[in-house]
Amino acid sequence: IDGSIYYSSPAMKDIAGVNSENDLIGLNILTLDSSEQAGLTHYFKKCYEGVGFELDDVRYVSHTSGKVIIRHYRGVPIKNDLGEVISALILIEDVGERASFKEQLKWMLDGINIPAFFIDGQHKIRFWNNAMESLTGTKREEVIGTQNHWKSFYEKEIEVRSALKYPPFSRMILLKISVKDKQNTEQFARSLGSVSRELKT
Repeated sequence: IDGSIYYSSPAMKDIAGVNSENDLIGLNILTLDSSEQAGLTHYFKKCYEGVGFELDDVRYVSHTSGKVIIRHYRGVPIKNDLGEVISALILIEDVGERASFKEQLKWMLDGINIPAFFIDGQHKIRFWNNAMESLTGTKREEVIGTQNHWKSFYEKEIEVRSALKYPPFSRMILLKISVKDKQNTEQFARSLGSVSRELKT
């Protein structure tokens, strides 16, 4: 795999600023100015080695228009039946207007005194404002891109619950039932489940 482009969708014509998507066929994605300028060459090479990637809001200055380009990139290795990488699918989305809106929204929310954070569809944190940092003592760099939003509240919540004698004091209780007879084990587990559902705090 040498990085040569052998297929380009019609939508790439506008994104790449060429007359036809066919103008991209035969070019090497590893040596394009835009790839090197945006720091993408490393990710493309890793994709050819079998490691996929996804990058949000990649910015670089277009060498043709001189404008700042903001794009979302995703790389998916394509493998044969033997598990060998034979090519890579590179998906590119122009997110200039969307990114501009996000920047404005972040700027606005960073200026208010109300703690706020956003999560995406995978429950990963995408935004954590200054007020959240003050409230939790957790810097945004520690949580952006993670699913650890609960950690910033856990210790204080458990402390308050304990003081008020309000269970549960943890997120989950593991009950392990160990009986030699499988049938008795299942029967006991069902009975325990019924009793648990009837418990009230």
